[in-house]
Amino acid sequence: MKVFLYGIGDADVMYRVLYYRYLEDREISFRGIDAEAEFMMAVNPSIKEVYAIFDRRGLYWDYMEAIKKNSIESWQVFKSILKYEGRRIIG
Repeated sequence: MKVFLYGIGDADVMYRVLYYRYLEDREISFRGIDAEAEFMMAVNPSIKEVYAIFDRRGLYWDYMEAIKKNSIESWQVFKSILKYEGRRIIG
């Protein structure tokens, strides 16, 4: 099992994913997720929100579609997926 963490920027960068990481099996804990989210924001201060979501079939495709289209609308769609299927950790 994997949990992906996505660091999302603000409107000035079209809510684009600026940094992402994943945790596997024994790394997955509330403390581990919080620590990774804080690390992501320390590495890239432009990150305004961090979302955690379990890996699922189609998540990679959703992410790649947002990258391919690279519009504010496509990034908003991806952010809404993270918001409704995952959890906001910071932001």
